[in-house]
Amino acid sequence: MSSAARVLAVLAASVKSKDVATAVARTYSGAMRRLEPPDVHHFQAAQGWLGLGARADAWTELDAISPPNQRHPAVLDLRWTMHVEAREWDAALKVAGEMLAHAPDRADSW
Repeated sequence: MSSAARVLAVLAASVKSKDVATAVARTYSGAMRRLEPPDVHHFQAAQGWLGLGARADAWTELDAISPPNQRHPAVLDLRWTMHVEAREWDAALKVAGEMLAHAPDRADSW
């Protein structure tokens, strides 16, 4: 197992689905540009489905977000979390790289 996979495995152990919606909402409630309807509704629905353990429905909602907002830090963070929880290390690493590229000034991108 690569060092990146080991780090992600440790992080995965600390992530709990029921806490995802609260953590993401708290992290991204600052001065960042807001998601507007209908994208914010898809994002919130994805959080809700994930909290209920309905991953396929959460992915469907995330995929329904408009292309310009697919790179919004909150959307990327939720995608990363979902990949980590599913132990999809390569996909999580790719999303982490996108987070860093699109929001390098945010501490949680690192």
